[in-house]
Amino acid sequence: MFAHALQGGAGFGRGVKQLPKIGDISQIKTNNQRAMLRHIRQAGQVSRVQLAQSLRLSKSTVTENIAQLLQSGVVLETGVGSSQVTGGRRPVMLRINSGYSYIVAAELGLHSPIFALADLNGRLLRRPTVTLPAEASYPYRLRLCRD
Repeated sequence: MFAHALQGGAGFGRGVKQLPKIGDISQIKTNNQRAMLRHIRQAGQVSRVQLAQSLRLSKSTVTENIAQLLQSGVVLETGVGSSQVTGGRRPVMLRINSGYSYIVAAELGLHSPIFALADLNGRLLRRPTVTLPAEASYPYRLRLCRD
């Protein structure tokens, strides 16, 4: 009967909110981590407390997710910030590890394809261009991208 109530069944369970399914929980975690990464990237560096306040998440949710992001290497601890006016422990600041991965973009223009390589902070690292003859085939252009 209790399991039926949790699933929103009739009778006793009317009005009882359903618990999230396992797939939903992993999706919530993914969404939370994306929001945290986006906020850290926009802020430059931020503490866990600031993340929890800005994103309206519990401190334990932030701590658990940041631990995974630190372990993967996409987030780095950068040292300590200044303590609050009321005192207390100084916060550990977080930032995106810009060298964790890279962003590659290609614009395959007719005569001058443009390629770009950027870090995770969006800083442009390389932007080579190549001049192609008008008769260059599409497969040749694709090989050029690959190489």
